Amino acid sequence: MSTVDDLIARSNRLGADRRNTNYAGGNTSAKGTDTDPVTGAPVDLCGSRAPAATSGR
Repeated sequence: MSTVDDLIARSNRLGADRRNTNYAGGNTSAKGTDTDPVTGAPVDLCGSRAPAATSGR
C-alpha cells in the first residue's frame, strides 16, 4: 500500500468513529515519502483529507 493509500485508509478509519471527529467528519493530515512513478526518485508528500469519513483517492 502506498503512503497516499495509507493516508486515505487512516482518514476513513478515524472519520468513521464520530468520537474522534467534529461534525461532518473532520479532517486528517500526514507527511511521508513515496516513489515518483515517472522518475523513480523519492518524493516528500504532505496531504490533508476532508471529510475524513468519506475521503477517497
